[in-house]
Amino acid sequence: RWFFFCEINVSCKCNIWTLMADIASLNAAPVITEQHVKHLEKVIDRFDEKLEPLSSFVIPGEKQSSAYLHIARTITRRAERNLWRVLDAGESVHESNLKYLNRLSDLCFILCRVEEELGAE
Repeated sequence: RWFFFCEINVSCKCNIWTLMADIASLNAAPVITEQHVKHLEKVIDRFDEKLEPLSSFVIPGEKQSSAYLHIARTITRRAERNLWRVLDAGESVHESNLKYLNRLSDLCFILCRVEEELGAE
């Protein structure tokens, strides 16, 4: 699981750089596509199936690693909200970029739960 987590981390970092390029060049075709979104959804599902269903709110910070993931999630949500503001201001925004940020924040949430519930298994 740890190796897979590191692989996800590197992949997401590269995709964030690509996403920034997409946002900076809105008149070009997006590089972050629905395929990237689907990949994140598969990763989310893979980890989510190992977790118990939620029965209450998640309180962040029981472990330092999960606290960092919660911070990453809030920063990703903020980026998503800012991109929605750009769209609301009449600028062109690729739908796949919005979806990717949304799924990325979901992934951070799931990985936080994995850290809290499963630890270093």
